[in-house]
Amino acid sequence: MRQPKSWFPRLSDKSVFVAAPGDLAYLREAVRQELNELKKRAADDHGITAYLWEIDKAKDGFSHYLPAQADLPLPSDPNCVAVICIFGERIGTPLPHDFPLDPLGDCPALSDKSKYRLLSSTTDMDTADAKAFPLTGSTFEYLAATADADTKPLLLMFVGDNSILDNNKELINRKWGLWRLRNEAKKLFGEDEAGYDRWKAAELKPQLSWLNNFLRYLIDDRGICIVPVSSEDEARTKIREFLKVSLDIHTVETNRHPFKYLEPYVEGDNPIFFGRKATRDHAIDEIETLLNSAGKLPFFGITGSSGAGKSSFLRAGIIARLTHSLAMGHFVGTVIKPSDLLPEAAGADNWEVLTLLYKHCLEVLGGIKSNLNVSVCIEQLNEIKPEFRPSYIVRNLLDTLEEGEKQNLRLVLGIDQLEECLEDLGTIAGESRWGPLIEFIDHAVRSKRIVVVYSVPNNR
Repeated sequence: MRQPKSWFPRLSDKSVFVAAPGDLAYLREAVRQELNELKKRAADDHGITAYLWEIDKAKDGFSHYLPAQADLPLPSDPNCVAVICIFGERIGTPLPHDFPLDPLGDCPALSDKSKYRLLSSTTDMDTADAKAFPLTGSTFEYLAATADADTKPLLLMFVGDNSILDNNKELINRKWGLWRLRNEAKKLFGEDEAGYDRWKAAELKPQLSWLNNFLRYLIDDRGICIVPVSSEDEARTKIREFLKVSLDIHTVETNRHPFKYLEPYVEGDNPIFFGRKATRDHAIDEIETLLNSAGKLPFFGITGSSGAGKSSFLRAGIIARLTHSLAMGHFVGTVIKPSDLLPEAAGADNWEVLTLLYKHCLEVLGGIKSNLNVSVCIEQLNEIKPEFRPSYIVRNLLDTLEEGEKQNLRLVLGIDQLEECLEDLGTIAGESRWGPLIEFIDHAVRSKRIVVVYSVPNNR
């Protein structure tokens, strides 16, 4: 038997996974269209694509169905950012009998905990009891998504009117899928009414029976409230809202002017920061390479002439991208300028540059550790000999990252206009003031958990 890992290929891009049987190909395409429209109105679409897995290989919804192949990614895939599962008049094609069940976890339908039974073998289909439903691509994707500890945003839709919830109504007369599939079948069979009746008895009725059992399992055992989607327009509206909210893709507001003239763009301006996509994507790729390559340090520079937009690119481009929920890793970030760390600018005459930097970073990390006491941390820092403070600060920042709620959290520190301190390093006073900051940067990037992105003019 093949090992589970061979069944589940890795997604190469950040993807919204769409699972739906062949009769709903039109809604799979609707997801692609709605996502593309959303991306058009966003300055940063984060490279998200729709992965429309063709569970049923047939192009129509009622001809011969081929078994699903071993190309079904898992919801737990790091590049899976959301899952959409849609059902109409079919539950789908049963998966092979040796399809691995580990991703389903403790699924009640696989045990005696439920009156409904999930059939994991195609040999049981003809003898299945009245409460059974098969493991298909769509049922697997939904059950795997809800079993995963790191639950991804999930949209479940049943297409039909309220009759699909009415157990007192004969199954075949309920308006599953709004009868789109059977209307297409009638056109296909034309005047061959006997052929249509045979198809309905052999193909449609078993699918509806299994689909109804799955629906009742979700309602009765999982306590899920199902509200049928009664039109394509309603389905598109739900898809559109789900994508916008779950992906946190910021689109341009019609009442917001995209131009800031001489003012720099900041992190919150990411939705209107157009025109730098290729450069931004290249920078993000470079940072990822620095993080993942042995012998390289995540110290990335942005250079350009004065007024070219270095500060805007640093803040609204790189920092905003890395700290977004769909970034390549989990980042918390902040941006400072060396002049922000001067005691006189901060209103703390007796504070050193390094102390102010530490305070700034701690305040940002407070969002991931609720009991972080910045004042206590500063008091503890003051007890450390000055020559050991750069490494001490890095160790404490790393400990705080480790204690955060998210795993593998990193800090990205943007230093805008780094030349403000570089120009002063040639003096004794400047070395005393800025030397510890440079030493801190060295310790920070060597940890591989702190990324430093800086901007300087290209004539420095």
